[in-house]
Amino acid sequence: MAMSIPDRIRGNPAIPKPRQDVGGALVADLSEAATVWYGPPFDPDGALPHFVVLDPAIGLLVVMVFDQRSGQAALQAASGQLRVEGSDEIDNPLERATEFGHRLQEKIAGEPALPDVPITGLAAFPYLQRDEAEVLGFDTALDLDHCLFRADLEASRRGEGGLEQRMSRLLEGGLPEPLAEKEEGAVRGLLHPEVVIQAPEQASLFTAPSPSEDRAELFRVMDRRQELMAKDLGSGHRVIRGVAGSGKTLVLVSRARLLARLMPSQRILVACYNRSLAGLLQAYLAEYPNVEVRTVHSLMRHVIQLAGDDVPTNLDEWSTAVGPAVERLRAAGSPPLPQYRAVLIDEAQDCNDRELQFLVSLAQEVDGEQDVLVVSDSAQSIYRRGFTWKQAGIRAQGRTRILRVNYRNTREILAFSHDFLTADASVEVDAAPEHDDNVTVIEAESAERSGPAPRVDLLVDDVDEEIDAVVSEVRSALRPDSPARSVAVLYVDGREDDRAARLFEALKSVKPTLLWSNAPAAQGEPNPKDLLGATESRVVLSTVGTAA
Repeated sequence: MAMSIPDRIRGNPAIPKPRQDVGGALVADLSEAATVWYGPPFDPDGALPHFVVLDPAIGLLVVMVFDQRSGQAALQAASGQLRVEGSDEIDNPLERATEFGHRLQEKIAGEPALPDVPITGLAAFPYLQRDEAEVLGFDTALDLDHCLFRADLEASRRGEGGLEQRMSRLLEGGLPEPLAEKEEGAVRGLLHPEVVIQAPEQASLFTAPSPSEDRAELFRVMDRRQELMAKDLGSGHRVIRGVAGSGKTLVLVSRARLLARLMPSQRILVACYNRSLAGLLQAYLAEYPNVEVRTVHSLMRHVIQLAGDDVPTNLDEWSTAVGPAVERLRAAGSPPLPQYRAVLIDEAQDCNDRELQFLVSLAQEVDGEQDVLVVSDSAQSIYRRGFTWKQAGIRAQGRTRILRVNYRNTREILAFSHDFLTADASVEVDAAPEHDDNVTVIEAESAERSGPAPRVDLLVDDVDEEIDAVVSEVRSALRPDSPARSVAVLYVDGREDDRAARLFEALKSVKPTLLWSNAPAAQGEPNPKDLLGATESRVVLSTVGTAA
């Protein structure tokens, strides 16, 4: 059975019934290596094919569905087109599928990382049998071997339709060798730009490629499960929980990009607690003017001021003050409470329940539902908030998804982190977190890479010796080709106020490009906290928690 995106095609009320039938047949009759997308938006003109199928061993298939029932209106084939009798409607689904295939082939041919991926088109007629089509003269308008009829779809839904063999035959045997994982990822990135993490031309932003690396190696995309989560969320409150480095933020960013493209006139909010994370999210989403990236504190300040209230001087009191401000704005109606078509909240574990309630209040209701996505990992909580989703106003029962694979860290770092975290007996690790209203720490399933074991050095409590040791470590870690954000030097805020300033000055001797998140902002320049997540500096000096 193939993977479908979205996850549910049959029974999905957003998909017309004839297309549900076709999509269900494709999914049931293809192997698990294949991916079936409904309406993938690769076409720059905005016209979507009904289905695109990628089988990495065979090639690509574009499918268009002809929805007309033969019993409702007689069909005629004339001049290479299909006409509904008694109307001006003319269509040739195979011609459209073939045209989409040509456009996609041009995109793939323009990418030197990829081999020549064969593509073909199919027309699907869920309400017609082949003999009916022959009587109607369809063979004068299209090649019936490139068509799926009712009997074909019924067999495929039972897994007996032989679609893989048919694809291979139509594509003249398919690919000489199956697409490698990186090549398959590059094809998915061309189909769906919103799943691209790093395009070849962006490589210097994330890594320092060696001369031997080819473009396929540099084409990094979300995996299929991450893509499925981003595109299969629907409306209502949704929660994604996952281990560190599992791609939660990438799913959120992909979801924001998709919503921004589908609803260009609607405002989309991406919110987080941490200013450095906000800077990174802003860099990811800069090309979408209808996406607003804000920290929860900047939003609270704005709403408290809109309501005519004084902003508390104590940051901890803001979440208490914002609730009454929201209620007054709702009651008065002017000025209006800011509203967004969708609200996406990253690293939600760093917010308290009142802050999350506030963010939810900013989401518009459409047909009685709000589009709210919450991304969280309790193991990464910097500020140790304790709450349940219900207390925070998140109604996500039955709509919680889990990401378990750690892509960012090595197995050695993952094991060290797990031991460090679970050394505290009060920390609850959930090996099977299937509860919808659960904020326990999720146990990682696996990591993708291996590397050196983490090292912990206990330094003498002498500031000068400590600074010298840190500078020596940074000097040994850096290479001439080290990419941006290679080394992080973290300290606990409030310990001997001049320690961080002295460390910053000492690090200058290494002559790296260096950013200090707590350095005073120059007049007219952005706050360094806002630059931290996307800086090009090779070394960053920061507090453990960089918030408002």
